[in-house]
Amino acid sequence: MKMIICFFLVSFFFISCKNENELVDPPIDTSQIIPLKVGNFWTYQYTHYDTLGNIISVSSVTTRVISDTVINGKQAFLFNSGDVFWNDDSGFWIKSYQKSPILEYKYPANIGDYYNNYITVICSDSLITSPRGNFKCYGYSYDRGVNYVCPGIGVIKEENFQSKNIGVSDIDLYLFQKSELIEYNLK
Repeated sequence: MKMIICFFLVSFFFISCKNENELVDPPIDTSQIIPLKVGNFWTYQYTHYDTLGNIISVSSVTTRVISDTVINGKQAFLFNSGDVFWNDDSGFWIKSYQKSPILEYKYPANIGDYYNNYITVICSDSLITSPRGNFKCYGYSYDRGVNYVCPGIGVIKEENFQSKNIGVSDIDLYLFQKSELIEYNLK
């Protein structure tokens, strides 16, 4: 009888556990690193830290595609931030107010690709965890930060660092801001 009870307890334990490495909502279409359609949105949890790693504040922000337009013959999309974005054969582009367009995320890309004189592709298939789940991502490293982006879903996590010593660059860096995907809806 004890063996039967043990068997059921062990079986229940294994059935109720979820595989932590299981992908959540694997993307169907990965032709664009960030899918752009009117109505798409991504909600992020922003966490700010002090130099000791203590949480200073937590907030959430939703990024939303609100309309589309045509710029130089290409379909582009306006976000609620006021910035305009589009995808093309080289990747994901951003045009902020009165600034020249910038290739934000080269896609497809190879590890070690370096572009815009400050962005390096550091990974192309890393499992990144956010409150929304696990996603296979490209990693883009720049000056003092890293962005992880899942093709066909969007930005999953951003980590930004700064120096503990004012006026000193790249010495004694600490994580001062992290944003993580908590919800999204793609049309």
